[in-house]
Amino acid sequence: MRSLLGLSPAPDNQTRLVPGPGTAYGGAAYGGAPRRAPVSRESGGFLSALIGDTKPIASDMPMTAYGFGRDGRFTVTMADGHVWQQAESDILRPKWKKPAQFYKVTINNSSATDLYNMRVSGETYKVTRVR
Repeated sequence: MRSLLGLSPAPDNQTRLVPGPGTAYGGAAYGGAPRRAPVSRESGGFLSALIGDTKPIASDMPMTAYGFGRDGRFTVTMADGHVWQQAESDILRPKWKKPAQFYKVTINNSSATDLYNMRVSGETYKVTRVR
């Protein structure tokens, strides 16, 4: 930077004060290792386990395809490539007739189990992730 400004190089007694690449002030330049904050994974707690995570896995994401099995349960492919299938325990059957891209989907965790809530056109279905 000094040469870009047309200045002479900094004297050695100044350059020794600057930490080397990859170190930080208060770290290796002063005899200690750089300090990092510990990584903590916050638990949602008991209430989160009951009602699920409030942050959606998908929010107003369009479907790319959907189909129905012989039992009437659906399988949905999302724009992000994930595939979801209606849970056997869910008795609600959708009456989707429009192209898949028309339907916008929001998915939330529903509980501590592997079931999720999929909201489509004002209806909520219980689903599991296939892939």
